[in-house]
Amino acid sequence: MNWGELYAHLIACTGYTWEYIENNMDLPRLASMNAYWAKHPPLHLMIQCFMGIEEKSVSGEQLPDAEPEMDILEFAQQFPQG
Repeated sequence: MNWGELYAHLIACTGYTWEYIENNMDLPRLASMNAYWAKHPPLHLMIQCFMGIEEKSVSGEQLPDAEPEMDILEFAQQFPQG
């Protein structure tokens, strides 16, 4: 999972700060927000779609704190069910 890209997505959609996300967001909240955004997309995503702007791939470049992509199930399995 690319945490830098995920944080950037949340910042762009909500205006939250990096620190607020780090201290207050969790995966269930993110899932709820993404479900809502699927029905009611943030303005910048609607404009991107309306204008036909395609997402550019950044070949070989990663954000400084980016980690390799990880499936969400694989991520969840790293934590004990206690």
